[in-house]
Amino acid sequence: MDDSGKMAAFIGTVCSLGRQYELNRDPRAASRAGEWLRAWFIAPATRMQPHLKYAQIRPGHRTEGDGGGIIDLYRMPDFLDALAALKRSGALTKEEWKRVDAWLNQYYAWLATSRQGRHAHTRSNNHYLFYVAQCAHLAHFLGRDNEARQWLAEANMDRHIAPDGSQPEELKRAEPWQYSVYTLQAWGYLVQIAERMGDKNYRYRKTAAGASIQKAADYLLPFRTHPEAWPWKGSRAGTPLPAIFEPSRPDKEKQDRP
Repeated sequence: MDDSGKMAAFIGTVCSLGRQYELNRDPRAASRAGEWLRAWFIAPATRMQPHLKYAQIRPGHRTEGDGGGIIDLYRMPDFLDALAALKRSGALTKEEWKRVDAWLNQYYAWLATSRQGRHAHTRSNNHYLFYVAQCAHLAHFLGRDNEARQWLAEANMDRHIAPDGSQPEELKRAEPWQYSVYTLQAWGYLVQIAERMGDKNYRYRKTAAGASIQKAADYLLPFRTHPEAWPWKGSRAGTPLPAIFEPSRPDKEKQDRP
C-alpha cells in the first residue's frame, strides 16, 4: 500500500471510530482512535508532516507535486467531524489535542500559502472544489468562521455548474457520471458547513446565469431512477448521490453537528 492508501485508511478508520463513539459513547473506540491520532500527528518517529508537498509526484519529473495531491485528503470534512466527536471523549489528553490542533493549523496555513495550494486554487474542476471545501471546514473547525464564510463565498458556481445543473468539466471525463457524483460531494461538503453556520439557503442560491448547487443535484437525480437514460459515455448512472442531496436522506439537522 502506498502512502496515499495508508492516509486514506487512517482517515477512514478515525471517521469510523469517531462515529462509533458518537453513537454509542464506546470508550474502546475513542481509545483506539487516540492511538491512530498519536501515530499520525504527535509521535516524532511516525507523525506526518503538515503538508502534501510530495503527494502524487511522478518519478523522473518534479520532486514536488503541483497541488494535484491535495485531493488525496478530500475527506478532511468527515475527518474533522470525527475529531469534533472524539474531543468529547478521553481519546487524547488536553495537551495532545493542542498538538493535533497545531498540526491542523499548520496544514491550513500550507493550503493557503504554498505553491501547491495556490495552484489548486486556480483549477477549474473538482480539485478546486475539494480544495475550497477543505479550507472552509478547517477554518470553521479552528474557530475562524469569518475565513470559512470567505471560502464559501468564493466557491464559483459559474465556473463549475451550467444553468441546467450539469457540471461541464466533469462531463468531459472518461466516466462523467462517477465524476459528476464525486464533485457533487465537494459541493455537499460546502452546503454542510454553510448550513452548520446558519446559511440554509446556500444550496439554493443562484448565479446570474441561473446555476445553483441544488440544480447540480437535481440534474442527476432522475438518472438514479432511469440510469439507462444517462446520455453520456462511460458507465451507467448508478452510484448514489451524496446523502445530503438524496430525497430520502435522514433529516439533515440530525446529521449536522454544531
